[in-house]
Amino acid sequence: MTPADKAIAGDYVASFRASGRGESASADFRITVTTSTLWGIVGIGIIAIALLVLLGAVARFGRR
Repeated sequence: MTPADKAIAGDYVASFRASGRGESASADFRITVTTSTLWGIVGIGIIAIALLVLLGAVARFGRR
């Protein structure tokens, strides 16, 4: 199974049922959808750059 491109990360339960000739069966499967950590790393990088700019401004202009 392949999740949709916009699937939210998390744990899901998929239930499958089959029946035929008077018999039936069902099964539940636990499926984990994960996302790339690239956006987390990008977010941390943006925060780090913003903090460096802020520290540079305080160092250059100081408290007035």
